[in-house]
Order: sequence, then structure tokens, then C-alpha cells
Amino acid sequence: MQYPQGLNVCISISQLYPKFNLKSSAIIPSAHRRAATIESSLGTNPEFLSDSDSDDSDAELIQVCAAKNALLEAAVPKGRKCCNLTSNDLAMAAKEDTIRALGRKYSITHCLWINIELFPLSARTCPDINLNSKERWLTGVSMEDGVRAELFKFIPEEERELMSYQNFGSQFGRGISNARSKMASDIKSCASAIFGLNASIFIQGYKRNEDPNFRPLLLSPHGEYTKFAPVLFPRPDNPVLHQLLNTAKLVQVLKVSLFGKSSLAPTGTASSRTKAKIWKLRAITPGMIAAAAVVAIFLLSGDAELTEIGDTTKIPYHEYHNFYRQCLLTGGAWAHQVIAFFNDALFSGTSSYVPPSTALNDDGLGHTWEEDFDRAIEDEL
Repeated sequence: MQYPQGLNVCISISQLYPKFNLKSSAIIPSAHRRAATIESSLGTNPEFLSDSDSDDSDAELIQVCAAKNALLEAAVPKGRKCCNLTSNDLAMAAKEDTIRALGRKYSITHCLWINIELFPLSARTCPDINLNSKERWLTGVSMEDGVRAELFKFIPEEERELMSYQNFGSQFGRGISNARSKMASDIKSCASAIFGLNASIFIQGYKRNEDPNFRPLLLSPHGEYTKFAPVLFPRPDNPVLHQLLNTAKLVQVLKVSLFGKSSLAPTGTASSRTKAKIWKLRAITPGMIAAAAVVAIFLLSGDAELTEIGDTTKIPYHEYHNFYRQCLLTGGAWAHQVIAFFNDALFSGTSSYVPPSTALNDDGLGHTWEEDFDRAIEDEL
């Protein structure tokens, strides 16, 4: 008896990409069990190689092959031809899935955007730059070197070879974009509870940028958009410099993103499949706080999508993100206080972060950014 064309493909899928077995068992459990029996017996039981098999067995085998091939096609990126898939196609699909997963984590923990023209990178050459130094942020070139060095620290050593892969940039960027959109969407669905505003305000098409109720949360006294948006302070009606980012609203934004929507409920418990658990997060990062600040501003802005520059408001979201992260990475006592505040709220008992004993200056922020912040606050607030 000749088995249907595609049997060998089914066997190679199971052997080369075991992950599909998990997926297929959830989708077609009975068929998957029959496939496992067939596959485990093909090499040892001569009955499976004879002409005595029943028509029912052939029908079941065809069903299993079709199901597994469908799963394989679903894993291959859109646009790639999904017929006559080889082991190389399978390996490439797995590689690109890993890269996108890395991009999703980087988006939330480090930066919501990345210049994909930086890739591919050499897995053996890490730029010599201090990631916590002010010099990292001085020029476009130094900022790009900072991103490269950051990626070397972020990507596990055993996966760094992926950085030299031709499609690393496009797949990593795709993961970043997906995570950014997902974060904005998740927070938007809880925005009414987080910001204490009517839920109808956050429906699609509502012109929040024209609503006078939003002006006190977003605009400076001069009526301009500002990176020191009042919503980023505990008391938007009375912003105090050293309290920038030190607000429970941003904690709630990150709660939803990292622990799920149910975490906002007083008795809510986090799901076992939250980002915090999947990514094994144990402490806050400056990138997470910056992402929360940018998403909060975006949701109140009225812009349709969270892009580098708002389509309606022209708010430079990417620039704001860099500013917050820069301050938190290079700041003094103020930055340490903000990080400790978020760690206590989100990772109490698991964070390894130890704030320095330096007292907070009367004027708020650490010495590195004291003059810059004072000047900026005078201009914008």
C-alpha cells in the first residue's frame, strides 16, 4: 500500500518541530493521539508497512496529515509560499518566531520603537559604550551605538547569532510593533478605570484632543503639549518637579500590561500566562516606566495610533520615550526614587533593586539632570 503524499512531511514536522504537537493536541486531540501512535510505530512495527491496513486507518492518516500541515502553514510568516515546505522552511519559521518574541519583550522592557536599519548586526562586536552615561544620548550615532550595546545585553548569549540573520531587523521590528499596539489596546480597554473618566470618551473616533476635560491632563499652562504632561504627576492640578512619573496611574498602566486586566480588581489575581511570568520579570526597568508614560499620554491625546509622531497632535512620542528613559538611566536620587516606587508597587518581594542611600534633593531630581530639568520645567510648566 502506498501512503498519501505528505506522510513524510507530517513525520518531519513532528520530529523537527515538537512545538506543533502541543498546538495540535489542543486543536485536534483525538487526531493527534492517533498520529502519535502511527509515528511511533512506523519504524518498528511491520504491520504499518504492509498492505493489510484498513481503509479507516488510511482515512485517519490523511486527516492527521492535513491537520498538521495546516498548523505548519499557520506558523510560516504571511507572504511565504506554504506548499512543499522543507525542513529549512520549518527551521526558518522557528527562527523568525524566536526573533519576534525577543522583539515583543524588548518593546515593553526597553523601547517601543527601534530603527531596523541597524540590522543585521555582528554577533561578535559589541560597541564600547556606557549604557548609563549621559554621553550615550548626545548624538544620533551614540544613541544607535547604545541600542546595539543594549541588544547584546538583552539577547541571551545562545541566541546572539540570530542578530546576523538577514531578516532579523524586520522580524524583531515586527515583534516590537505588535507589542506596542497590544499594550495600547489593552490599556485603552481599562482607561476609564485608570484615569477615572467616562468610558465613552475612549471609543474610537472620539476627538479627545478637542475635549476641554483633557486639557488639564495633557497641556502646559501655555496650552502646548509637553513631555511634562500633568497626567504624569500625582496631582495634575499641582505638578511638583520631583514627583514626575511618581504616580499610581502609571503603576496601573503597567499592571494591566504586565499582569493582565484582572490585576486591577481589588481581589483580582494574575493569570499564569502574563507577560511578567512568561518573561520572568523580577524588577522594573526604565523602559517600562517610559512606555507607561507614553501610552498614558497617547490614550488622552486623541491620536488614532501610537506612532513615533502623533498623526493628529504631532506629539513626538518616541522623543518623549527617549527623554524619560534617559532621565531614569542617568539621573540621581530622583530616578532611584521613581524606580523604587514602581518596584515596591509591582514587584514587591521579588525585586533585587536596592535604592542608594543618597537623600533626595530639595529641588527634586538627581544632580546629573538638575539644571536641565529646572530649565525645562521653567519653560514648560
